[in-house]
Amino acid sequence: MANTENVQIPYRTFKQMIAVCEDMKCLIDMHELNFGYYSDLEDIINVLEDKKHKLELRTAYGKYASVSKDGSEAEKFEARIEYLKKRGPRS
Repeated sequence: MANTENVQIPYRTFKQMIAVCEDMKCLIDMHELNFGYYSDLEDIINVLEDKKHKLELRTAYGKYASVSKDGSEAEKFEARIEYLKKRGPRS
């Protein structure tokens, strides 16, 4: 198998991965289990959540760009605000 940097998976599976990892973390915490890969699990959750945020940001920007061409002023304003909320402050 070729070594690749990126992998494409269905979005539904991606969301399931996040849910499973978060549930595992909660169960481990709740039952105070000794899980040797706990920090790895936290890292995976962080990476998945970061990717989820980037996907949401890209979707919001796409909507903003689309509305900017054809939408009313109110739609443009709303799409821009939604995008800026997701983007957050720039440092």
